[in-house]
Amino acid sequence: MWLWEARVEFLRLLLRYLHRVGFALLVGAWLAQYVTGTLRVNVLVRTGLGTMIGTGLLLAIPFRPPAVPGDRRPRPRQCRDRGLLALNGDPTPRWRAASVHDQ
Repeated sequence: MWLWEARVEFLRLLLRYLHRVGFALLVGAWLAQYVTGTLRVNVLVRTGLGTMIGTGLLLAIPFRPPAVPGDRRPRPRQCRDRGLLALNGDPTPRWRAASVHDQ
C-alpha cells in the first residue's frame, strides 16, 4: 500500500511542477511580448497554455488508493450524494425523486 501511495504522490508532484513550468512559460512569453510591443500568440504561449491545460486536467483526477477493509474515507459517490443533500436539502436526487414505478 505504501508503495502505491508513494508512486501517486510522486506523480502528483511531477504534474504540479509541470503545471508551474507551463505557467512560467505563459507569463514569461506574455511579459516579453508586452515589453517589445508585439502582442501575438507564438509558440511559447501555445506551449505554456497547452501544458497548463493538460496538467490541470490531470491534476483534477482524484487519485485514490484501492479500497481496503475498514477504510473510512468517503468515496466519490458518497461525496456526490452529500453535495446533493447540501444543495437541495433532500437526500434523494431530483431525477430519482419521481419515478415511473412510484405511480
